[in-house]
Amino acid sequence: MSELIQLIITEPPTHSTAAQEMTATDDKASGEKEEEDKESAAATESAEVDDDSAPKDAASEEEKKEDHDEEEPPASMSGYDAFFASSSGRRLSGDSAPSPLSDDVATRFKYPHIASEILTCEVQQINEKISSDEALLGQLYSFMEEGEPPLNPLLCSFFSKAFGVLITRKTEQNWYSYQYNCVQVFEFLKKKELVSDLLRHIGTSAISDLILRLITCVDGTDIKQSLLDVSLLSFCSLNVRYPVNFPPVAEREAPDPVNHRAS
Repeated sequence: MSELIQLIITEPPTHSTAAQEMTATDDKASGEKEEEDKESAAATESAEVDDDSAPKDAASEEEKKEDHDEEEPPASMSGYDAFFASSSGRRLSGDSAPSPLSDDVATRFKYPHIASEILTCEVQQINEKISSDEALLGQLYSFMEEGEPPLNPLLCSFFSKAFGVLITRKTEQNWYSYQYNCVQVFEFLKKKELVSDLLRHIGTSAISDLILRLITCVDGTDIKQSLLDVSLLSFCSLNVRYPVNFPPVAEREAPDPVNHRAS
């Protein structure tokens, strides 16, 4: 369970960093194969010189065709059909290939996404395990407590879903189990500066969604009172750290009773 939580709160390395690590590990293996490659290359060169001059010309023509940016439409096409069959026409019509950036993001956040789906699949045993273990709650909450704004929006959405599911009642969940989970979560939050952490990251939309879920998805008067107690304790600690000094109210002068009667 700890490994799943660690996946959704840790930003994975970029594609370039991962590539550098892979190349660093592959350098040793490539160094050992250099001599073998040189010998095999010398043997193949001597064999290719005698064989093919015409196939080389055909291969070079094919490479030129592949390197050509604009794909030529068939001769039978003309007008709009020929234009939209070309590569520029496909770009305008929205049929271009997906950008490598989206593929890189999907690859980087593949495992955090899978971990988030597992933690939020509404399995009662998973929610009870996390809510009853203060170490797991602390590990999950550390994403918002220790993270510097702005948070990664995708990881923040994973965190918001994983934390929000702990305080949301499922349709098949009995009332006692739900109340027990919420009480344990709120007892943990009493030790944290919840309001301060939420306000620090409120610029991220997923944190705003978490605040809305805290307000709307909590059932039961007693549990709502526990949430209110958590908010008040956090607000009081926030006020102690950053006290608000209101200007003193000027004292009003008492009216003169003589002049008051005369008027």
